[in-house]
Amino acid sequence: MERYKVIVPRLNVRKAPVDNFKVKNIITTVNEGLILDLVEVFDVPNPSLGKWYTDGKGQFYSGLGLTLLGKDIKLNELLPQEYPWWIKQLGIDHIWNNYKEKGNLAKVAVIDTGYNINNPEINNGVVGTYLHPSFLGKTTINDNDGHGTYCASVIGARNKINIISCAPESQLYISKMSNKNAFKENNLSDSIEDAIRNKVDIISISNTGDAFEFDKVETAINTAVKENILVIAAIGNNESETHKNGGGYPALYNSCLAVGSSDKNNKISLVTLINSKTEINAPGEDIYGYILNNNPEKYPTSTSVATAIVSGICALIISYHKKNGITYTVSSIKKLISDFYEPTIDNPQQKIISPTKIFNNITN
Repeated sequence: MERYKVIVPRLNVRKAPVDNFKVKNIITTVNEGLILDLVEVFDVPNPSLGKWYTDGKGQFYSGLGLTLLGKDIKLNELLPQEYPWWIKQLGIDHIWNNYKEKGNLAKVAVIDTGYNINNPEINNGVVGTYLHPSFLGKTTINDNDGHGTYCASVIGARNKINIISCAPESQLYISKMSNKNAFKENNLSDSIEDAIRNKVDIISISNTGDAFEFDKVETAINTAVKENILVIAAIGNNESETHKNGGGYPALYNSCLAVGSSDKNNKISLVTLINSKTEINAPGEDIYGYILNNNPEKYPTSTSVATAIVSGICALIISYHKKNGITYTVSSIKKLISDFYEPTIDNPQQKIISPTKIFNNITN
């Protein structure tokens, strides 16, 4: 194989070479600047359309949108401005390159609406699934809402086609507790208990309920933490988009790491409900991910987005601990996050996650 760079704004990825470009066999598209390891395909239906290349995984690219690079170029090496803004701002690319950490030893349960099983960028990272028994015979793990797919993609899409996720080598355990972005108490508690049985390292919950007690959910979360599983949840959104005090469950439980949303200027997003329980904030605005098709889309500003980013960062942190034989607990991970952070511009009581500061302070 040789390395090629995409030189057009958007290049279609197809299931096979075509005899004309109107054939509808497009899997997804990739962005200009992406670097791929490819091999030329010689048996093509219409040589007049130019050369075709494949990655050997059933994905084909027209040579009209590619240029050959030297063999010393690293796979997926992009110019800094070609990473999503939040990857650069948080220094996640620094973690990938300097610490050689992409999350491969961390298993993350994404408890949500399932995932798009036809998206290879997510599907190739899924190591297990759980479909709540109430859905048996009614639906499948496939996502018909998009919320779960989006969160899973920001946490652990493979980043082979588009740079989307924090932890592109993390192990995704997809749990479907809802068909829509809402939940029932039993569905959530059952999903948490299943994640515990499957020995995940992180449970990510980008859903928020009204401020009333979910006894079963709190019990399940406390059990997870006792098993050294980090539970991360969104503090909740204010749909009027004006700073307002509030917060929802399960983020408000003591055992949860509660997450709010920040913007490009390190200010708290207007959509974030303000609560002293919020331990950390992360970017939640202008973040692209996969929803119901295989093209990246921008999701509305929300604490759900920020929670997915924090979950992906925690996958990097925990994987690094495991890889280097560093003992950790849920409390020690939360302390790293709380102690080493970036300050917010507009609210001195709130913090923004800083992966680079955290990694610089991980010690045996």
